[in-house]
Amino acid sequence: MPSYDWEDFRSFLTIFRKIAVAERESIYLPKIINVVSRYGDAQIRDYLKNSKRQITAIIEGRKGVMRWGIGTPQGNLVYSGHRMLHVLINGIIFHEGPDTANDVLALEAVDRGCHIFLVTFEIVMPVLNYCISLRNIIWQQNLFPRSEFPPIRRHRARRARPKHS
Repeated sequence: MPSYDWEDFRSFLTIFRKIAVAERESIYLPKIINVVSRYGDAQIRDYLKNSKRQITAIIEGRKGVMRWGIGTPQGNLVYSGHRMLHVLINGIIFHEGPDTANDVLALEAVDRGCHIFLVTFEIVMPVLNYCISLRNIIWQQNLFPRSEFPPIRRHRARRARPKHS
């Protein structure tokens, strides 16, 4: 399994939590969808309504298909991406509560790449793809002034310069 920078992943999850977990945050994705839908035409509102239903199902763990099993002395534990994300954020990153204590011990016993794999493919990638799609809708439909968008910087590979002798 490839190696991952655990500290980078933890840092990412603190931001991702605001977008896809913490309902009270101003940048919680379903809230953003509500704001954007106020400015779109009927077709955009219908699309956003259906998309919100789908992305909310992913965020709330109602659409996951993958499971990760961990054997412990107390028995086997099975994790969905949603449960794994909950334990990572609410048990390992922010605080260990009574509802996550056993899960934290179980997750700390396995390679962290397992955590990253399940959470990334089950939740992070679909949410990221939806955010990109939402940004494109806002841009293409001119729902907000262009000045509200940061400039897009495209990085091009630099060609090696020939050495002069």
